[in-house]
Amino acid sequence: MAESTTETTTQTVVTNPDGSQTITTTSPKAKVEDPTVPKTAEDLGFSDEFLAKHPEVDELVKLAIKEKWPQAKFNRIVETETSWGRRLTAAQEVFDLNMAGGPLKADFEQQIEDQKTRLATEASSLGVTLSDSQINDFARKIVRNKLGNIQVRLFIGKKFDMPETKSVTGDASILANSLKDIAGDYGIMITDTDLEKKVRAGLSSGDDPRTWAEQQRTYYRDQAKNLFPTVAQQLDTYTVREILDPYLSAASSLLGINVQNMNLDDERWTRPLAKAANRDTPMTADEWRTTLRTDEKYGYNKTSQALNEAVDIGNQIISIMGSV
Repeated sequence: MAESTTETTTQTVVTNPDGSQTITTTSPKAKVEDPTVPKTAEDLGFSDEFLAKHPEVDELVKLAIKEKWPQAKFNRIVETETSWGRRLTAAQEVFDLNMAGGPLKADFEQQIEDQKTRLATEASSLGVTLSDSQINDFARKIVRNKLGNIQVRLFIGKKFDMPETKSVTGDASILANSLKDIAGDYGIMITDTDLEKKVRAGLSSGDDPRTWAEQQRTYYRDQAKNLFPTVAQQLDTYTVREILDPYLSAASSLLGINVQNMNLDDERWTRPLAKAANRDTPMTADEWRTTLRTDEKYGYNKTSQALNEAVDIGNQIISIMGSV
């Protein structure tokens, strides 16, 4: 039996008793990623702000992600090879000894109760729902691990889930509405999944929600440049909505629709900027008016202006026929 291996398949050649050969080809098994291996600093429980203050931990985080360390290995190395980890381990030992009946047990228990209140209050302010179990467990971790404001904010932010009702409160509401407004101004439809991820990241950042949302403008601008190449250069200065203003005003006048009701995630209203087979520039005003009048999607034939025009034409025909 002989084997020959390529990068993608393995062939096995078997010689049968009658002298013939049987060749079987097998594909390599797909690599299955270990879900317990952290992929980002956030997965390891660290924010950028924390790592900026603790470069020795930052170096280990980068190495752990590069070499795909399991969480347990990373924790063990951080605890033994960094000054921050050694201080943390010492603090944990003091906590554990006292909670087992030491003289400071009552003090630690009160600290945990205080952190429960703090977590509930801050989560409510951020618009995040935490269960009693989550509050109890994390309050204990805050005290045992001496976690600071950054880690607390990161924990709460990561727990944000978009409710089925899509109704959010607190900073989550400010973030969601700001992001939808910015994306909408660039003609980008933001999905519920993307919105949830963005809000979660914004809450975890610790930044002012409006400031953080504004920092995402470049992301949506770049998407718009790909979507509307006819005005890519102008988008460095203006939003899609600002460029479309004269087109939308013309449509409002002709169709009797309020401009505020023209959502840019509806391709009818971004059509003047869409690249067409016969042109790579935006529509002219005449092309846009013709489109509004002739394309049934806009419903011009049902407007009062169209009906009045039809009456006028009918009267003209009657007048002409009466004079013949």
